[in-house]
Parts: sequence; C-alpha cells; structure tokens
Amino acid sequence: MNPQSVKRIGGKLATQPLFVPFLLMEFYLLFMETRGDFANGILFFIREQFNSSQNILVIIIFLVNYC
Repeated sequence: MNPQSVKRIGGKLATQPLFVPFLLMEFYLLFMETRGDFANGILFFIREQFNSSQNILVIIIFLVNYC
C-alpha cells in the first residue's frame, strides 16, 4: 500500500463512526422539536437544518475527522 491509499482508507474509517452519533443527535432533536405539535415542530426543525452557521460547523467537524 502506498501512503495515499492509506490516508484515503483511514479517513473513511474514521468518518464512518461519526455518522451514527450525528444521526442519533438529529433524531433526538427532531423528536424534541415535534413532541408537542408535529406540524409546527417539523417546520421549525426543517428551518433549523438550513441554518448556515450550524451547517458550516458540521462540515468542519467532518472535514477535521476525515483529514
């Protein structure tokens, strides 16, 4: 194996376990938001997903973990 393939495989192996806690956190936040009124809760949850600062932080977390 050359160093490039090792880096590529290592980044994938390090990033995959990060998806599970991230998805669990998203499902928990969805559950907490839709607990009272599902229709309004899902609209607020979708609006929060388009928050640019939150998306930038998530991208940075995944990039730091991948590299």
